[in-house]
Parts: sequence; C-alpha cells; structure tokens
Amino acid sequence: MPQETSKTLIETVELVHFFQKLAPKKVLARFEDSSDRAFSLYSILADAPHALTDDEVKQRAGMTQAEYHRGMWKLKSALLDALLELDLSRGNYSDLAQRLFALDLAHARVRILERFSAIYSANAEANAWLKEAIELEQWRVALSLLSPILGWASLSGDVAEYDRLQSERQRFITLQTAIDDASEASDRATMTFAKSGAEHPEIRPMLDAAIKRLTPIARELGTFTLQEKLLLLRKRAAQATNDYREALAVCDETETLLRDYPFFANRSRKSRNALSRLMCSVQTGQVQRAEQVVASSGDLFDAGDQNWHTFQEWHFILHMHTEDFEKAHALVLEVMGHSRFASQTETTRDKWNLFQIYAALFTARPVPGEKKPKEEKTGELLRHLMRQFPSFKGDYAGYGMAAVALEILIVLDRRQDHTYIFERIESLTQYKSRHLKRGHETQSNLFISLMQLVPRYDLDVAKIAKAAAPIVKRMVAIKTIDKYQAQQVLRYDMLWAKTMELLPAYVAWLRGTEWKTKKKVVRRKTVARRKMKVRRKTWAKRS
Repeated sequence: MPQETSKTLIETVELVHFFQKLAPKKVLARFEDSSDRAFSLYSILADAPHALTDDEVKQRAGMTQAEYHRGMWKLKSALLDALLELDLSRGNYSDLAQRLFALDLAHARVRILERFSAIYSANAEANAWLKEAIELEQWRVALSLLSPILGWASLSGDVAEYDRLQSERQRFITLQTAIDDASEASDRATMTFAKSGAEHPEIRPMLDAAIKRLTPIARELGTFTLQEKLLLLRKRAAQATNDYREALAVCDETETLLRDYPFFANRSRKSRNALSRLMCSVQTGQVQRAEQVVASSGDLFDAGDQNWHTFQEWHFILHMHTEDFEKAHALVLEVMGHSRFASQTETTRDKWNLFQIYAALFTARPVPGEKKPKEEKTGELLRHLMRQFPSFKGDYAGYGMAAVALEILIVLDRRQDHTYIFERIESLTQYKSRHLKRGHETQSNLFISLMQLVPRYDLDVAKIAKAAAPIVKRMVAIKTIDKYQAQQVLRYDMLWAKTMELLPAYVAWLRGTEWKTKKKVVRRKTVARRKMKVRRKTWAKRS
C-alpha cells in the first residue's frame, strides 16, 4: 500500500474511476485532450496499473510541489462539476440505478427552481416526478417534492387537494421514520462489527427493540424497503451472537423477497446477500457452499468498492481455512494493489494489513518482527504488530486474539531465547481472565490452554503433544457458533498445528545453542587449566 497518499489524491482517483466507466466521450475529451497541465494529471491517474503516491504522480507530470497541489485541486473541482453529465447506461448499472440517478437530477432541478422562486415551474416539475419517487420508494425525495406541490395547492385555495396531499405527506413521514429508525439500529451494529471480529451480545437488545418497532409497520404498509430493512435487522441480530445458521435462513428469506420484487433485485442487493451468505458459510464451516457462493457471485461486485473489499475479506479467510495459502497471498496482493484500496476505511485497510502478515507467515515469506531488534522488551513485538492495525485496539476476543497468536508463531519461527516465549505464553492467562469469555469451552480459551502446555512441559514436544490431544479433540468438537467466540482468520486447530510444526525445530535450535554455549565454557576451562599448569611448572623451575 502506498505510504504517502494525500486525501485529495485518494478522492480524485475515486472520481477518475467513475469517469472512466461512465463519462461520455465529449466529457472525457475535456480532460484527455486538454492543453491544461492540471488536466494532464487525469491521464496519469486513469492509466496507472496500480495505486500511485503523490510523489509518483508529481514526478510523472513533471510538476513542482506547488504546481502539483494546484493542478490536483483544479482537476478534482472540474470532475465534481461534471458529475451530473455522467451516463449510467455506459456502465453495468441496472434500470433501477439509472432511474434513481434520473430522479436525483430531477430533484436537484426542483430545488433550484424553488430557490429561484419559480413556483409554477417547480410545482409542474415536482408533479411530474412525484409518482416516480413513490414507485422507487424514495420517501425522503417524495417529501421534498411535495413541498412545492403543497405550496401551489395552498396558493390555489384547493382545500380538498391540500388535505389529500397532507395525508400523503403523513404516510411518507411514517415510512421514512421507520426506515431511519431501522437504519440507525443497523448502522450501530455495523459500527460495532467494523472494528471487531468478536461476538457482541450486548447490542442484541437494541436490535430486538428495533425489530419489534418495525414489524407492525412493515406488516401494515408492506413496502419492499420496509421488508428488506426488517430482514437486515434480523440478520444483524443473529450475527450479534454469532448465530450464523439463523443468519443463513434470513439470507434465504431475502432471496425470496428479491424474487417477489424483481425490479428491486439489482446487483447491489444481490451482492450484499451473497456477501452475507459467504460470511455465514465460512463461519459455519460449510466450505463447499462457500466456494459455490464465490464462484457464482463474481459478476455481482464492482472491483474496488466497499462490498467487493468485504467480500474478498471472507474469500481470503476461506482460502486460509482450506489451507490454500498461496492463493490467499495472491488475493492480498490483488486487493492491496488496487487503485481504490487507499480510499477504503481505516478498519478495512487494517484487516488487510493483518491478513498480509498471516499470508506471508504461512507461505514462508518475510514478516514484521521476524528479526529480533536489540534490547527488545517482552511484549514489544505484539505492540509493534498492533501498530500495523491500530483500529483493532480493544477488540481483544476478535482481531486482538489473532494478533496474539501471530506474535507467538513469529517468535517461534525467528528463534529466540525460550524465556521470552514462556513470559508471553504466561501472560495469556491474564489476557484470558480479562478479555475473553469466562466459559472454558470456547475455542479461544482452549487455544490458550494449549499454548500454556509449552512452558508447563518445558518444551518437551512429546509430552506437549500427549497432553494436547484431548484438548484439541474438545476444541475441534465445538460446533456451536457462540463458542467460536470470534471471527477466525485461521482456525485455532490450524494455529496449534502450526505451533507444533515450528516447535521441534525451535527446540533443536535451542539445544544446539545451549550445547555451543556449554562447549565454549568447557573450552575456556580447559584453556585456563592448561595455562595454570604451565605457570606451575614455571614456578617449580624457578624455585
């Protein structure tokens, strides 16, 4: 990922991405054929095969720092001004998306006419588009369009029409309020999950309350959007307690709803449902079903957008869980090398930083911290790793636990004094009591119990393997999702297998180091004895 990328460059790259797909030729010609040096930046960004830094763009344009900043701002402003000229029919956009875009443009025209006090024209334009807003279930736009229509009815003295419109207005308000209420509950759940891979039962009451409020309204008014929001809340509630089997059932209901309302079944909605299905299939260990979702859903996503990144997160985890580590590493390179990766949220970028280290470790590639710095203090490696993904601070049961496991594997792989490993493993006892579930039969707790066997049996691999067998058996036997406790980048049984794979080589290295140390000590003592013997002979001759 580029290390020096300004916000202005990130925003401009995103705009260029859409213009390349949707701008008519006459619009593109303004930027591609212009003699203005600022617009020459457009071609540099459009033709780049990977994400560029500010320094790379500036160097290719042959600009000074000041020229580059002025040029980038000018290009960005020109692109924003030309947004309304984009043509969605040039891209892979559904009829629904194109009609929504046309409605947005019409809504803007009505607002401008109102601003100019063109009451007659605003009323006429609003009347022409109100039916479209209702058909597309855009209640906020419908309310806005009603404003000039109500004003005209009031000026006309048409009481009956005014009362009818007010009744419609109240219905739109009820629908929009219900949608806003559901959206807030869903957004709060999304905020919680964005920085955490663990379960969050504490948000379940909030979601259940929102479901209870929305259910009678959805039953009475029965619009597509209300039914969709209700299903989304049910899915979020199931995910809050890691009940992914229930969430899969909701995915099936969502597909039924999309079949009943084919006009609303656009790629965006299908992709979100495919994403949920993939996540649930991976979490419940249904590998074949997850692979089918990946194979059948590729054309639903636009590479580089948020849903595509989230879908690829679960695609990566699927590769890791099926031990296809080279494909996982290739996927990391593809995602992090995309030109729009820098425009994703911090949590999305942090997840891929974590994934990159896991993929590198399991494909024998260099990883951060593999070489011990001088005077490294205990726990410094974990702190260094957490600095790679700062947004996961506080996510102890989820990504925090993934980082803890990663630290121990790196230490085993890099060959370090065993006292460091023992101290880090012993600290897991405190970590478990502070941050994980109190029940001992969760997978994360059992994994920590396995790691604690290493110092308990003083690196005796045979004894560790014997003591670990029943614990591993109990861990693998866990099938209830709540006892998984968290999203697992790599299953805990696989992490333990990797630990046992690294341990013999580590012990052999440690014994070799101890033998060399003992040999040096013996050699020093032998040399010292010989010197003393020579001195004694010398003294004897003198005497």
